[in-house]
Amino acid sequence: MITNKWKKTLRQLQQKKYRKQLGLFVVEGRKMVEECLRFAAERIEQVFATEHLCSAWQQAFPEVHIEAASGSDIQACSALQNNQEALAVLRIDSSGNDLPQQWSQSLFVYLDHIQDPGNMGTIMRICDWYGLPSLLVSEDTVDVWNTKTIQASKGSFLRVKVYYCSMERLLETMPSKTVIWGAELQGKDIHTIKPREHNNTAPLILIMGNEANGIRDTTRKFIDEYVTIPRYGAAESLNVAMATAILVDNLKRVGY
Repeated sequence: MITNKWKKTLRQLQQKKYRKQLGLFVVEGRKMVEECLRFAAERIEQVFATEHLCSAWQQAFPEVHIEAASGSDIQACSALQNNQEALAVLRIDSSGNDLPQQWSQSLFVYLDHIQDPGNMGTIMRICDWYGLPSLLVSEDTVDVWNTKTIQASKGSFLRVKVYYCSMERLLETMPSKTVIWGAELQGKDIHTIKPREHNNTAPLILIMGNEANGIRDTTRKFIDEYVTIPRYGAAESLNVAMATAILVDNLKRVGY
């Protein structure tokens, strides 16, 4: 059963200010909740699930507090159109604002004022696929703990750490030889990028701009070069998540 207190909390957690205030966020759906149980049990505050799932999960994960609830109750508290099986409340990883003083990866994606939670979650999934454990985003990019962002990440939020930071603050933690590229229609053809030399250890940051307005002028001053995906048809543009996948794939292919 979901108590009235929890129902109120679950409704509140659909808003960013309460997620920040309470330090909690919601994960929904059987598959996503089960992934949290397997890989992030220590962060789980509460799980609500149907009787069948509750019984199975209580045996498999005795250290987690799992409460049985009706499908109708779960749906009533859900932000999704169709979720009658499970939802979980997790603690936010508060270390996302603490930038490492040393980075272990050489290729980074930086999102400049991305506003669509679906795009954000999909780009997290792309980073996960290509082995990029850190995703860098401007401080006004959409909230990573938004339920739609979490769902779009398909569990990648458990493996990809998102850092909110300005370019100025970021570069203070990066080597001086860091190279910064921006994605833009008038840029250099990504297919012509030469393979990375073995002795080239300088990190590369790929900046992806806002869905409607692209990269902001305040961010452009940091960019060394612009790159683009060659267009062979008549489409005006590509979705930012799709473009990120294509660009990262090409960069990984030549050794970044």
